[in-house]
Amino acid sequence: MGDTLLKQASLETGPVTRENLMNQAADKFNDARKGKDSANTGEGSSLHAVALLRVVQIESALRNAYKERSDRQPEVISNMQAAKAHDEAAKQALGKIERLHSTETLPNGRKVVDEAKAALQRSR
Repeated sequence: MGDTLLKQASLETGPVTRENLMNQAADKFNDARKGKDSANTGEGSSLHAVALLRVVQIESALRNAYKERSDRQPEVISNMQAAKAHDEAAKQALGKIERLHSTETLPNGRKVVDEAKAALQRSR
């Protein structure tokens, strides 16, 4: 469901609707962690780790969107506040990956933690 929402967001032209869909997707990926972890979904060695990776990627993208908006409209304080909140959410998800899933891998063999760090770094 989270991936479906992300696909819809990528097709959306309105920034508010796109951000709402991305927030919903992040919620769905967080919800995926409430169930039992699985290594046989085709997503990699841990469904929970991949869900957290998606949260890092989404929160980083949202951080960038609000940061760009803040740069264009510095008088709108809420944009910078939202950028900081999404940045913190991405960092928290990365921290969970580092603590709980540091050895988990994606189907391509790369470590989930390395992909999450790269996503966060790209948002700088």
